[in-house]
Amino acid sequence: MAFLCVMGGKGLFSQNASYPDERFVDHVSFACYRREAVESVGGFDTVFWCGQDYEMDIRLRKAGYKILYTPDTRVYHHKRDTLYGLFKQMYRYGVARAKICLKHPDTFRVFHLFGSVFIVGFLVLLLFGWEFLPFFVLLYCILSWLSTLWKADSTMVLLLIPLFYFIIHTGYGLGFIRGLLFKKPFRDRVWGAFS
Repeated sequence: MAFLCVMGGKGLFSQNASYPDERFVDHVSFACYRREAVESVGGFDTVFWCGQDYEMDIRLRKAGYKILYTPDTRVYHHKRDTLYGLFKQMYRYGVARAKICLKHPDTFRVFHLFGSVFIVGFLVLLLFGWEFLPFFVLLYCILSWLSTLWKADSTMVLLLIPLFYFIIHTGYGLGFIRGLLFKKPFRDRVWGAFS
């Protein structure tokens, strides 16, 4: 549910998008590709452990191919069932996004930095403005609740949603920073600190 709301990336990250009609898009998660198209752009970049489909979609679009989204298909994707699993998943997504932005600078968008800015801002508050930390936490909770209020199916979900957003933003932000700082291949670095 968190990923279906603004604070979880709905409307910002194309893999979270859903539309009522068919349309051409930048990326579709769990896509079905034509073999000749994939082969013409060199296939998946094996440096990427995750995000390889998004990276290949960039190359497909640059080669003139189009990616069709259709609401007539369904994919049932289950997110991780532990908080640590969710953190690791988001960390890997952050590393992958940074590596994609480094490989394809024209795909960088300001919202890719939101998680990293969140991490840096939180650390600055802890080090230099800890007296403002309760206000920051309250503001974060209020924004989390407002983002999710229209979608929440229970009071318990609404109460816990700030924790899930915190894990999502922290994992993604740390991963993005790590992906920018380390030049080694993605596969060699991804598990570094959190395996």
